Amino acid sequence: VQVFAPGVHEISGLKPESGSVIYLCKGALLVAQPGHSLGDAGVCELRSVSDVVVTGYGMVELSLLEHLEHIALRCYGSSRVRISELTLINGGAWNLYVYYSTECIVSDVTVFGHRMNSDGVNICNSTSVQVTDCWVRTGDDCFSGKTLGGASDAFLMNVVFEGCSAWSGKARCFGVTGEAEKPIVGLTFRDCDILFRDATWDNERLGGLVVIIESNPHNQLLLQDVLFEDIRIHRDTGRAVNVTVLNRELTGMQLGGIVFRNVSCTEATLPFL
Repeated sequence: VQVFAPGVHEISGLKPESGSVIYLCKGALLVAQPGHSLGDAGVCELRSVSDVVVTGYGMVELSLLEHLEHIALRCYGSSRVRISELTLINGGAWNLYVYYSTECIVSDVTVFGHRMNSDGVNICNSTSVQVTDCWVRTGDDCFSGKTLGGASDAFLMNVVFEGCSAWSGKARCFGVTGEAEKPIVGLTFRDCDILFRDATWDNERLGGLVVIIESNPHNQLLLQDVLFEDIRIHRDTGRAVNVTVLNRELTGMQLGGIVFRNVSCTEATLPFL
């Protein structure tokens, strides 16, 4: 168990081992230090581990990092990881990234940010992941399911986002947001709120609730059983719902079971769908 007491802690990289716990006490501020090579490694890197808990009521401050210098918290090739109660501030790259992992839980995480590429919670190529009761305001996508490269079996399956709130300053709030290179089967967004979304720079690829396919190197894709249920959209300055295949060369796509159920929208500038 590694405990960060109340106060300021300068960190350059945390790499917990299997079976360990990182706990941030209330009042603990972890300040990520710059000066590392650009890349997708995490300030907290959970690589090939199992049964790890990262939790507590402290904050991680990322303002000193350059744009794209580090992901804030990355879970890679791991299992049974729990991440909860943290607050991530001003990331210069993706904030919380779960890739090629299984049986993970993300809950009660808060993200404040505004920089481009500072996605909130991205679950990629993973199975049996739950994201619950998180709050994200950021300058890019808020809550996404993606499949980015990886091994032949690196699908996304049985991933649920529930009870989450999104405020997107520059992009999208919930859905499949561009990168879909392997099958996506069983992705659910339930009982969530879009507080505000103000991006209008490209209404073909943006929206509040989205299934956007931008690229796929294999010219084929299986996308099945994507559910948006009990969603409340309070204000969207563009299109509230957008389902679009931007890569017209995808002739082998199989698309089925994309369902929008009990979705309400208080205000949207463009037509709802």
